[in-house]
Amino acid sequence: MSSRPSEHAELLELLRQSLDRELLPAEGIRLAQALETKEWLRDELALLQALRNSLKQLHPAPSPSFTARVLQRLPEEQQLLRPLIVRWRSVAAAACIALLLGLGLIYNASGNLDSEAILGLEQMELDDVYAFDE
Repeated sequence: MSSRPSEHAELLELLRQSLDRELLPAEGIRLAQALETKEWLRDELALLQALRNSLKQLHPAPSPSFTARVLQRLPEEQQLLRPLIVRWRSVAAAACIALLLGLGLIYNASGNLDSEAILGLEQMELDDVYAFDE
């Protein structure tokens, strides 16, 4: 290992950066000298390169028939969604009716549709406000 833990961390970071970008000339020289003298850094480089190569192999090859298969299944998916779209109108109408009934009940009880009446704050006393504050 290196003589200083911070040097070890700096060299590892420099090694990782060298895989992602072109190093400055001074950084490149420092890394090259460290790779010549430090076996653990060469091992780390080999490990990172092997990991990078194995990750490249995980990507599937593009399939020209993929788009055709998706377009072929699209009408099937539309058939599944059609009943939901038809029912959506009924659900939306029922929600509007429920909203109107609720507002009607609030108006009947309080005589207005202020935000205080809708939230039920119209009937609160000052002691109730202090109780909520605690």
